[in-house]
Formats: sequence, C-alpha cells, structure tokens
Amino acid sequence: PNPSSHEELLSKDDTRRMLYKIFDDTTNAIEDCDMRELTGTILGMAKIVTILRRQGKRKGEDSSRVILRELLLNKDIKPKVELFQSFANASMNKLDQFDARHLSNLAYAFALIDFDDGSDLFDHIANEAVAKTNEFKPQELSNMVWAYATMNRPHAVLFESIGDR
Repeated sequence: PNPSSHEELLSKDDTRRMLYKIFDDTTNAIEDCDMRELTGTILGMAKIVTILRRQGKRKGEDSSRVILRELLLNKDIKPKVELFQSFANASMNKLDQFDARHLSNLAYAFALIDFDDGSDLFDHIANEAVAKTNEFKPQELSNMVWAYATMNRPHAVLFESIGDR
C-alpha cells in the first residue's frame, strides 16, 4: 500500500504529540542556539506563519496544519507574541555575534510576519548592521531595506550607511 499522506501513517493524536514535542524541544533550547541555528529557526517559523496566514483555515485541512496553527498563531491569525518575543529576546542577547547575513535574515523574518512587539529589536539589529555594512552582499542589503520599509521603521543611520556603500 502506498499511503497518500502522513495522515494515513500517524493518527491525529500521534501527529499532535510529535509536533508539540519538536516544538517544545526547539523553544526550550532556543537560548543555546548559535546565530545560524537561531536565525534558521526564526526564519523557518516565520515562513510557516506566512503560509498558514495565506492559506487561511480550510475545511477538512490536514491535522498538521491545524496543529501548526495552534502552535504559531493566535485565533486572530497573528503570530503568538510570547513565542516570537522569546525568539526576539534570545536574538538580542547575541546580536553582537551575528554576521551580516544573519542580521539580514533576522530582520527579514520578523518583518515577514509583521512582528513588532514595541521593543527596540529593530534598532539593535540596525546598530549591529551599521558596524558591518561592508560585509553585506546585495541580497542581504535588499532584505534589510525591505524589512525596515515593511515595518515602517526608518533608521537614518542604517540607511545612510547602506547608501554610502
């Protein structure tokens, strides 16, 4: 037999347990992640949030989407503040270790889900980026500018630094 989906291999309860376990293990260890792991996790979850929002709720959708929605989104389909706040906090504690690529991906990830918790996360990212402007590749610069424009978070020093490049 050739099952057409994982649904036929795992029950909804098994799928729920598995996804919750992966999610819990990831979020509990987030402080131990390096810049690459941290940024990859945040960007991956931000992309899942974007897909779930775009698709909306569908009648008869598979259990994994329902569970991911429970894990990542509030009922108003906004990202769970506590979750992404914990990611922001973990990031801010390590921003000085981030290279240009990971700073760019971090700003991009939070802008992708329109996450603005009112903190100065974007200011801290910008300040680190200014010091590393010459390290940015064109795509990374593009992602930074897009993120700040999308979030309507002008940062004169960052944009001047990018413009001077």
